[in-house]
Amino acid sequence: MKTASVAETKSDLSSLIADVEAGNDVLITRRGRAVARLVAEPGAARVLDRLEPLRREGLVISAWALTEMASVGGIKQRTGAIDAATRQQALAHFQRFVSADFRTAAVFIDASLALRAVDALHLASLDRRLNEAAVFHHIACEDMLA
Repeated sequence: MKTASVAETKSDLSSLIADVEAGNDVLITRRGRAVARLVAEPGAARVLDRLEPLRREGLVISAWALTEMASVGGIKQRTGAIDAATRQQALAHFQRFVSADFRTAAVFIDASLALRAVDALHLASLDRRLNEAAVFHHIACEDMLA
């Protein structure tokens, strides 16, 4: 693995990216201490490949992570850093690992309501609880979670 200081990275980023594209990771250091690593994007697919069998065995990412991911994705999309397709693809990967309330919160964030992650999560769990209470009390209602 190649090592480059922050100063070297600033002045020679194109060359370091070429190294990464050739399949070599680059460790970036500050004052001799590792602070970041440049890796080829296909590495993300390898991570997902390693996580998938664990998911089938019951591993889940913290449910809050999906809500935060939806919030960050919304900000990135609104500021033009990513497009809608990239955001949806990232959320799809996260959703395989997360419980229903957090999926609903992510949908609320995605609905262009400009909700903060915490507000979307509160709304999602409130919606679920209200639906459960309506069923318990035999009150007809439209199930928003269906």
